[in-house]
Order: sequence, then structure tokens, then C-alpha cells
Amino acid sequence: MNIPLFQTFSTSLAKADKAKNGDACHCKILKETTQTLAVMALADGVGSKPCDYKASTTAVDAFLAHFGDNPDQTDIKARMRAAAQHANQRVHQTSANCRGMMTTFVATVWQVGASLLYFTSVGDSRLYLQHEGTLVQLTQDDSVEKTETVGGQTYNRSYITEALGAGVVHFDIQTQPFLPGDACWLMSDGFYSVVPASALIQLWRYTNFAHGTEQVFKQYIPQYQDDASVVALRRNDAPNSFATVFDQWKIECSTQTLPANMQISALTCTIFEATHHSLLKAATKEALRWLQVLDDLTIIPNLVTIERLLQAFGKAKLNDQEVYKNIRKLLAKASQK
Repeated sequence: MNIPLFQTFSTSLAKADKAKNGDACHCKILKETTQTLAVMALADGVGSKPCDYKASTTAVDAFLAHFGDNPDQTDIKARMRAAAQHANQRVHQTSANCRGMMTTFVATVWQVGASLLYFTSVGDSRLYLQHEGTLVQLTQDDSVEKTETVGGQTYNRSYITEALGAGVVHFDIQTQPFLPGDACWLMSDGFYSVVPASALIQLWRYTNFAHGTEQVFKQYIPQYQDDASVVALRRNDAPNSFATVFDQWKIECSTQTLPANMQISALTCTIFEATHHSLLKAATKEALRWLQVLDDLTIIPNLVTIERLLQAFGKAKLNDQEVYKNIRKLLAKASQK
């Protein structure tokens, strides 16, 4: 099964009654002489300040442009800090009609194939790490909670204490292990305040990460109370220990108690490879067993994968309606919009 080393997704949506989106986000893949870098940035313009839409777009564009224009800087931390400072200056030094605009900011850099993620954040936009069935917040919000009384009603409200455009900003560039099978998520508060972690953790079931993430994003559109944005990246390669763990799981074949360290895209790829191999050698019972496992785990494949299974079915000249019916069932899942 041909699947890329990593997959990305990014999208942003304005609040239903808002003319312009105050969020901005983007992922850029930089193929440099000695390395390939996945660079992601997200910003959420402060709505109480002028031109929130311009503040966020300026921050994201300025960071990505400056980072991309300095490939000779080999120190990733220094390169990120310089790009973030440039973004802050661009937001701060804006035109007169947008003077005073501000934005939150979060950015990550991953050297493709390496096991380290670089990140920084300002404000309350967040970075989450998905690892072995868990979703952990890596950034800390620059915000304070205040109690306010309006019309006799008491509310708890959060206010950010630091933002791009507010003056001098200290960018703390941190690192985090980013291992095979992991995923990272940059989110604005409009997204993370609505979408539950459980919905994101289950996306390992999709062979097409972007399609799965888009489906989740669309599912919660009616509930967004603010501009909502997300940028995500998933590593599809398997940990060194995966083969051993998979062999043991295969013997037990207990799909209902799938270990957390098996909840990665490598599992779906391996099962599809086993299914494909079974079809080619016309091992009907074995193929049916794997097709049942795919159904039990509610795996959502892509069309290319299912077309490959159908080709193997035809090549082996199988005449088993049960196998064919199960492959067609997977095809229906892959065709869902």
C-alpha cells in the first residue's frame, strides 16, 4: 500500500454571521538542499482590536515567508525566533486604518523524518500532540480569567495577556518528541472549544488523513461560536516496535481491545497489505478474516486502496460473493463525501 510518510490538513472558517474571517492558517512544505521541513502556522486576530482578519493573515504570511527565505540558517530555533519576531513587527507596523491590530500566534516546524517538533505560541491558540491514543496540550495559554457581571448575570471570561502587535514579544521556542505514528494539531479557540479530543484521536482510522479531518471539521460547523481554524500533520510511518506488537495482536485478534500503541495509521496500512496478499494468493478464508477486521475497526479507506483490492480479486480469479460484497462495502465507505 503506497502511503506518504506524512499527511497534512488545514482549513479556516469565519463565524456564521461574520463578514471576514479573523483567523488564518497555513502549512508549507519546504524542500531545501539538505532537508525537507513541514512548517505550520496559525493566528487568531483579536476581535476587539481593528482589522482582526488582516492581523492574522499578516502574521501567518510574514512568518512563513521569512522562515522560507532563510534556508542557510541551520539553527531551527534561531530561524523560527527570527521569523516570529519579523511577523510581530509586520503586525505592529501596519497601516494607519488598522493600527493597533493584534493576533494570537502558534507555529511548528518539523524536519521530515526526524523525531523532534519545534514550536512556539503567543496568546490562546494552541498546539496539541496526538500520541498512542491520547491528545495532550503542549502550549500554555497567555490569558487570565475574569468574572464580570452584565445585566445581573455573572460570566467568567478569558482575556489574552500577550499577542503579536502589542509591542515586544518574547518567543520561547520549545521542542517535543514527535515519533512515528504521532500527529500534531494547531487550533484556534473557536475550534478546540467545540471539537472533542475523542473525535480527533479516532482519525487514525482514515487512510486519507485530510479527508478524515475535513469530515470532523464539517461535522461541528453548526456548533462553532467563533472563527474556527485547524492545521494538522500526521506521521504515517510505524514505530520500530510495531511489527512485534502487530504479530501478537494478530494472534489474539481481539479487535475490541485494540492497544493504544496500535491506534496509528500504520495499522490500517498493514491490514490492507495483508488483505491484498490474501486476495492475490486466493486465500478466501484469510481474506474474509481481514475484511471482517477492517469492518470491526470501522476503517475508512481511500478509493485507490479499494481499487487495488478489486484488482487483486480479479487477478486471482476469485468467485466468492462474500469477499466481493465486503470489498464493495469498503468501497462505499471510501466514496463517502
